[in-house]
Amino acid sequence: LTVNLGKNLEIQPGQTVTVNGNMVNDATVMLVSPANLSTSGSLITKGTLTNNGTMIGKRFIVDGQWHLMASPLDATVAATAPFNMDYVYTYDETYSGIENDDAWTQLPSFGGSIVPGVGYLVKSTSAFNTDFIIPFEGTFRTGNVTYSNLSFASTNIPFKGYNLVANPYPSAIDWNAAAWTKTNVNGSTWIWNSTAYAVWDGLVGTNGATKDIPSMQGFFVQVNNAVNTLGMTDAVRVHSAASMMRNNTTIPNLLRLQASGTRLNDDIVLHEANDNEDSRKFMSWTTELPQIYTIENSNKLAINKLQDVTSEFDVNLNFTCGTAGTYTISASEFTFDSHTTVILEDLVTGTQTSLIQGASYTFAYTEGSTEERFILHFNSSTVGVDAILNSEILVYAAEKSIFVATNNLETGTVTVFNTLGQAVLVSKIAAEIRTNLPQGLYVVKVKTANQEISKQIYIN
Repeated sequence: LTVNLGKNLEIQPGQTVTVNGNMVNDATVMLVSPANLSTSGSLITKGTLTNNGTMIGKRFIVDGQWHLMASPLDATVAATAPFNMDYVYTYDETYSGIENDDAWTQLPSFGGSIVPGVGYLVKSTSAFNTDFIIPFEGTFRTGNVTYSNLSFASTNIPFKGYNLVANPYPSAIDWNAAAWTKTNVNGSTWIWNSTAYAVWDGLVGTNGATKDIPSMQGFFVQVNNAVNTLGMTDAVRVHSAASMMRNNTTIPNLLRLQASGTRLNDDIVLHEANDNEDSRKFMSWTTELPQIYTIENSNKLAINKLQDVTSEFDVNLNFTCGTAGTYTISASEFTFDSHTTVILEDLVTGTQTSLIQGASYTFAYTEGSTEERFILHFNSSTVGVDAILNSEILVYAAEKSIFVATNNLETGTVTVFNTLGQAVLVSKIAAEIRTNLPQGLYVVKVKTANQEISKQIYIN
């Protein structure tokens, strides 16, 4: 492909260009990002790229919003207007604060350089007071790219090893592609989605993250050793059909929780995995965003990997928001089998809600109140002899009745929850509990002095 003098090639958002041979530019080639989270324009060249003219990557900046961005060029360029505004920052991995939202070093106004491979935090200022475009002008990057010995602090700090790097190409890159070198680099990435961080752990994502990292995008990775290499070849480049869209693959034994308010929402994922590499929660600085996270080893988690989902266990679930109001936690995705129940317990009100697909719990929140508000109770049991031997309680349904069998004739209570997590029946333990409940799926919680179990049932 040759772009002749006097001609222009402008690749608009959603458009893709693949050059299977060599490309020569004698005029102007422009790559344009969208004004929203849809797909950017994308260019992939598979031969030699020769630039005798002008190549520009246009990165759209929404007024008043923060952006993680990066240069798609092959060389360092001067930070010219409007990139040399007041609010341009690089990330400092050695920052020792409890949260990493202050780990930023401001670039000098009207000075400095934009370096390939480095991610930047950018926001428009009152001097602009409007949406605008930052142009990266030079030659687009092709070929192998290697980031060696990314920062790894010598002291034990909360966010040790986290680095803000760049997608260096004028196309998206596939984090799951085989053409990466990830020596002492962990498996997750973090991208800012305009209100919160979106995390991808190689299998599943939160807040819209997928395996594809858009062009002109900065993203976080974590290294676990001072000697490290993050390398990529042209084979990681893709024309992504989804910039910040959710992965559509169904993952077994997964619970996705979403916290929502009047306008914004935040989600986290708990799922079964063979490794224990959880993904940290990067807290958002969006004041009105309701945020949830789990806690493990004092770390806030956005993706919590579960090692054994066949046993009973509890997970601490925390909530915070910068504004008071009424908020909802919902199970937006639930792929555990029918033998697994998850109960959300509100430690403030004492309310317990069964979480199955679509179930939700709404509560009032006061700004500044404790974040340690909820517990997730996981329980897995199999109906049959093994269930009786292991839990000493058997629960099953037939027609309109619920049957409860205990080995030791224990006394206690039976609570039945509908799919909205509402308690629709409370009874003392009895061999047969007759109901007038409509046909459907329910969760039965049996509580005695010695134990507590939960079981999904279907009433005909």
